[in-house]
Amino acid sequence: MNKKHNILLIQFPYFGKSDIVYPLGLNYVAQGLRGHDVALFDSNLYKNPLGQTKFIIKKINPDIIGISLRNIVFTKNFLSDLSAYFRYIKAISPDSIICVGGSGFSLDAKIIMRKVKEIDFGIFLRGDESFPELIKNLDSPGKVKGIFIRNKVDVLFTGERNFGNNLLPLEYGQ
Repeated sequence: MNKKHNILLIQFPYFGKSDIVYPLGLNYVAQGLRGHDVALFDSNLYKNPLGQTKFIIKKINPDIIGISLRNIVFTKNFLSDLSAYFRYIKAISPDSIICVGGSGFSLDAKIIMRKVKEIDFGIFLRGDESFPELIKNLDSPGKVKGIFIRNKVDVLFTGERNFGNNLLPLEYGQ
């Protein structure tokens, strides 16, 4: 039996720079994490997303935090905003494993992984299979296809994942 994890999935805050969009991808990811304690948090629903982020992290005390990035019209300060947010998260929860994914991450995955040192793992393309598999293989993440891994020296990519044609619908009421 794999260890049961306390996982918090967060929609990255865009601080009013983008419309609020339901984080459907996080729901697909959460559906694959049955057997773990999973909470979803959309920081864009709050006037003070940083304060609410801190509150929810302190309340839940996750050992794994997954953060989803959307593909919005990025500003020239996007990477600095991103870096600041991940530093903020790591300061609140220094022992948590920090993962990032979403379409906004996949567009510039290598750059984000190299520039944002607080990220432990990056999920390239769809996370509905990759992220749950990573959680099961935290001791040997290199065998999970479709992820970026930060080690002490560099960022490694495990190779593209073959998804086939298996996008499953969300189960009603989950």
